[in-house]
Amino acid sequence: MTPERRVYITSALAAPGGPSDGVYGFVQDPATGALSPIGPHAAVEGASFVSRDRTGTHLYTCRARPDAGAAAFAVNNDGSLEALGEVRSGAAGACHVCVDDASRFLFTAHYASGHLSVHRLTASGAIAERCDLVLPEGAGPNAERQEHAHAHFCWPIPGTDLVMLVDLGTDTLWSYRVDADTGRLELVAANQAPSGSGPRHLRPFGIGALLVTGELDSTLMAFQFDRTAGTARLVEALPASVRAGAGDNAPSELALSRDGRFCYVANRGPDTVAVFSLEGGSPARVGEVPCGGEIPRHLAVIGDFLYVANQESGSVAVFALGDDGIPQPTGLDVPLERPFCVRALPVAP
Repeated sequence: MTPERRVYITSALAAPGGPSDGVYGFVQDPATGALSPIGPHAAVEGASFVSRDRTGTHLYTCRARPDAGAAAFAVNNDGSLEALGEVRSGAAGACHVCVDDASRFLFTAHYASGHLSVHRLTASGAIAERCDLVLPEGAGPNAERQEHAHAHFCWPIPGTDLVMLVDLGTDTLWSYRVDADTGRLELVAANQAPSGSGPRHLRPFGIGALLVTGELDSTLMAFQFDRTAGTARLVEALPASVRAGAGDNAPSELALSRDGRFCYVANRGPDTVAVFSLEGGSPARVGEVPCGGEIPRHLAVIGDFLYVANQESGSVAVFALGDDGIPQPTGLDVPLERPFCVRALPVAP
């Protein structure tokens, strides 16, 4: 029997100071996909993305507010969260946060201001001083959405000293080298996505490849990738949805199946999840299904189930995943005001 998993979901109301804002804990039933709550939520104003360290002993979330920053939590034995403090980043509108494999640094991408910040982590998992704050230069052709950098996703590249920043505003995947002693960033590569594509989130797949959602041109892009150099070259771009008209879709998150055979893309527009096979070494569309709500901001594969955070309908829909990769509705969902992100802890050893 697949063991139980702990799952954490963020919620943030549009208005500042909403009482539901924060991180909610759940336990997954591995047989049905149902999520059972773990105690009261951990309050964080404007909680958007939530991430974890490699061991799953600490969680981090960021504030989608003008006074952006991040909060740290220790995960207790019962799954409850112990607050370890918050910091401000000196930038605005934090939308993504992540930790390097060695748990030395916390990286935060800021959509509103465009910055990437670096904070040092202490031995206890708390967030310490800020090491660096960089702002990519440039703009894109979309005057309303690409007037300057809009950092949307950051990824410490495993096995290297590099971090990649996905920048919707400049259509660029920026790679920086992280100094292990100081946490300072040095730009090493500026990898161009198609003009006006608005790259949002990425996932590595196979050997030497990346998948990236294009929020502004409604695409799923595949890049050839050299992890040691931090360089990426576009190979192809496919429509993220066949149910949306031109300009009517804004893809958000993407996730891979547990066996790596399929990719799932959340489409905000037609409110669908598109399914792509990766078995041929590149993405090939195999289906598209309703997301079970409105405005799917995030999705995650946990065991044999797909969880879709439908921001505007206030629920996380649960789908079963079979051998054909097509999500099947289970009839289950988790009611939660404006869910933003779903994150599972690793299976306990």
